[in-house]
Amino acid sequence: MVAIQPLFGGALHQLPCEHPFGNAVQTTAYLAIRPEGGNVLFYGSGHMADCLDGLEALGGVWRQLVNHRDEATPGADLVKERFGAPLWCHSLEREACAQVCHVGDTFEQGPLTDDIEAIHTPGHCPGSTCLLWQTPNGQRILFTGDTFYPSKGRWTVAIAEEHRDQMRASLQKLTREHIDALVPSLFIGEVMWLEGADAVQDALKQCIERLKAPKGR
Repeated sequence: MVAIQPLFGGALHQLPCEHPFGNAVQTTAYLAIRPEGGNVLFYGSGHMADCLDGLEALGGVWRQLVNHRDEATPGADLVKERFGAPLWCHSLEREACAQVCHVGDTFEQGPLTDDIEAIHTPGHCPGSTCLLWQTPNGQRILFTGDTFYPSKGRWTVAIAEEHRDQMRASLQKLTREHIDALVPSLFIGEVMWLEGADAVQDALKQCIERLKAPKGR
């Protein structure tokens, strides 16, 4: 059983990081500890087979949520088989996700549960969706997937040039939310997440300004 690390006072647990592309890019998944055993697994992992016992020790998994198609892995089916936890994705990502694993249900924009809200943020993929979770202690954590992530300490985006305006609108939508922490699925360098409402707003606004320029992010 591999180690699953507690974060944010134990409200969140991080699965081992991996290098799926064989370069500096690292990805990871997180288990959100929710009351009454309704734990939610955000993102996917190639290490899932080795994490099942650890996930069970933390109370198991109730649902799996992904930001977009690239986080759907065959490991999602292992979680479904072990815990009966279906994978949810945006409706625009269903076809792509279903080529990799079973998709239990889809969502659009809006509340998914009493404490989790889907915010559709297209740009990286058509159905890319940030997922805002209010922890039991009131902290608001945004799971950004690949929509917004740190690269060598600077928060940025990965888009085709023709999607620049769409991504800027998506990030602008996020500035209207109160967010205490950003937790992406992808990162480059040592920075994995960002805490602090002011720091989050600054990172979003700086990236929006860069996206206004003709080139560069």
